[in-house]
Amino acid sequence: TFTLYLPQTVALSASAPVNPESLTPSGAGQTSNGEPAHAISARASAGSSPIQVGDDQASIQPGDRVLLSILNDAGLAQTVLDLAHAAGFKARVASRGELGLTLAQQLRPVAVTLDTRLPDMAGQSVLYRLKRETHLRHIPVHVISDDADWRHCLLLGAASHSLKPANEEDLSELVHKIQTSLEPRSKNLLLVGCGNGWCERLSQLIGDSRVKTLQCETAGQALERLANAPFDCVALDSKLPDSPAHKLIRDIQTQTERRRQAIIVHDGGRCDEKELWRATQDSVVRRVHSMERLLEETTRVLHLAEADLPEPARQILADLRQKDTVPLGARILIVDDDVRTIFALTTVLERYHIEVLHADSGGAGIQMLGNTPDIDCVLMDVMMPEMDGCETIRAIRQVPRFRALPIIAVTAKAMKGDREKCMEAGGSDYITKPLDPTELLSLLRVWLPFHAHECIPGQRSLDEVRQMAS
Repeated sequence: TFTLYLPQTVALSASAPVNPESLTPSGAGQTSNGEPAHAISARASAGSSPIQVGDDQASIQPGDRVLLSILNDAGLAQTVLDLAHAAGFKARVASRGELGLTLAQQLRPVAVTLDTRLPDMAGQSVLYRLKRETHLRHIPVHVISDDADWRHCLLLGAASHSLKPANEEDLSELVHKIQTSLEPRSKNLLLVGCGNGWCERLSQLIGDSRVKTLQCETAGQALERLANAPFDCVALDSKLPDSPAHKLIRDIQTQTERRRQAIIVHDGGRCDEKELWRATQDSVVRRVHSMERLLEETTRVLHLAEADLPEPARQILADLRQKDTVPLGARILIVDDDVRTIFALTTVLERYHIEVLHADSGGAGIQMLGNTPDIDCVLMDVMMPEMDGCETIRAIRQVPRFRALPIIAVTAKAMKGDREKCMEAGGSDYITKPLDPTELLSLLRVWLPFHAHECIPGQRSLDEVRQMAS
């Protein structure tokens, strides 16, 4: 038993300054996407001091066109701010992901520039959460990053990906692209293989107010159309009359200007799984198994506001948000010297038909990666004897084929500076023990978008899942 004394009156200074970077979204126990608040707090406590850039916080009025920059680089943020002003935008700057998400909700910006290296969370998680929000998912997000994995960012829904260091000319071109994207124009959608009626259904759901849809039956016709005009998105059936889907994807990739062409494969389980998986490794290919998911991905790629869609489409998207996706068929390596952690993680992940491999040391983990093909993600314990997690991550990143491999650092103690050390070593993201299954699955959705499918645990056998998700 204890006694707590509270003052009856509290004197507050009206002129006390408020650091905007200390603001967080309201909510007692969790954030807007369901992630536990204690997990965000733990990561944020490890972050560095916020950058100081004078933006338009005090002068933004309703109706202003606002460019939101979520960047952890003062020089880069200032350059983007100056270019935004020259282009007629108001601008806000946030160096932390949580503040950026809050400002996006408040300001509804016309576009977002986003760094993937933020002090409190991975920029990829910010992108994922923006694309999950009904009123924000249509906002174009332009990633500026030192991470060469452009494919991952585009799969999550980014409108573009630029590499650091970005000079003023590159950034000026980016701001011009943002200006151009705001001009009214129809989006161009190419539908390929329309024999079974799915094209007509998708066209009805999207409506024709802002989308110009062109249909064709064969891969040959599709390549001819692509050679003659640009398309914002290509949706194709997995079984075409004249060519396998994976061959059409490879043919599109051979055109340099089409390397980043957004492609959605509407798959009824009728394609060559291995060949399709291989064809998607250097391209932006999304794979869906239902008309509902096809609608979701198409509207995401085209940056269509839900409010502008017909009522049946809005209802479908609302229903989809009530369903979780999990990375079905993924192969995950756990590197940890604590058998209890390995057992707990394996128990959770295998419920969702995720194949789990494990190694009890950094050296064994590196050997496992070298000997085992197609590992999709690594969960790396930071505190291990001899070769710790950060050393192991550095060694893995020295191998060219593993430079884009998602590696999530796991630590038992959220010590100040831990996250920075893991990120500097080459980690993709960071999570603390005891691991919350909900938070872990949320991270896996961010880092394994190609494997994300709806699942009710126990519904499918592991063999069926592997066949469906490669």
